[in-house]
Amino acid sequence: MSQVAWFRVKLALPIGTALPQAHKAEAFLKRAVEIMAREHRGSVGTHLVSLGGRRAECFASVEAPDIPGGVGILLSKTSGQVELLFDARRAGSGLAQRLHDEIVQNYVGLAVASCMKDLGYRVTEEPSDASLVRLLGVA
Repeated sequence: MSQVAWFRVKLALPIGTALPQAHKAEAFLKRAVEIMAREHRGSVGTHLVSLGGRRAECFASVEAPDIPGGVGILLSKTSGQVELLFDARRAGSGLAQRLHDEIVQNYVGLAVASCMKDLGYRVTEEPSDASLVRLLGVA
């Protein structure tokens, strides 16, 4: 049996605002989720299926060997609030917190790199182990 749970992410995208970077926010979130999925040797989709066969549509979802039941990323089109959808019985809130942290860290790294590019820096991503983010900006 599944126990559906939501975990609010400390991230709200500027949906519907006039900010110049607002259009990039969803792309950053999608890319942040893809990076997290790759680090967990998982795949990205658009829905989750509970043990009972109920399908939940999501902004993005990740299924990976070390994420029991997978995780869905929900994005409110009105508020920009991001939430994680997961099976609390199989995954637990500790895993949800770790995935939250990974997504937020990836998102922030992508946003910083984009801002540096906008300011005229040459930005490159260097492959590294999963626990290290290295951004190199050269003016």
